Amino acid sequence: MRPETDTMAHCNQSRYSPGLTAGLFVLFTVLNTTAGICFKQSGTDAAHKVPYFIVAAIIGWVSMGIIMVIYRRMNVNLAAAVSSATVSIALNLALWWIFKTDLSILQWAGIVATAGGTVLALMGGAATDANAAAEPANPGEAR
Repeated sequence: MRPETDTMAHCNQSRYSPGLTAGLFVLFTVLNTTAGICFKQSGTDAAHKVPYFIVAAIIGWVSMGIIMVIYRRMNVNLAAAVSSATVSIALNLALWWIFKTDLSILQWAGIVATAGGTVLALMGGAATDANAAAEPANPGEAR
């Protein structure tokens, strides 16, 4: 039996509010985008290098705690896809807006493609494993 199958067998995921999970994704995205901006500043603003780095590191640690909660709340593959995509999109847009960086048409297309891929991943939902469904929830349980 796969470890994640055993873990999910006793976890009643229906008790988790989709609204709260969405809120956690928004918080994760905002924190990671803020950390990314602070890391950028720590590498370019010599007068504030250490303070920006410390703030970014603290925010990064907090956001890692949030993603661990998200991983417990939903399918880990979907959580990884959504969290990495939303942070990538948000950080690119924030850097473009705040620092007035130029993005090529291919870079804009990449942002749109990332958003589209995230929507496709979410539309597909969590795949079920036919082998895992046939296995008993408890290893000692007979078939």
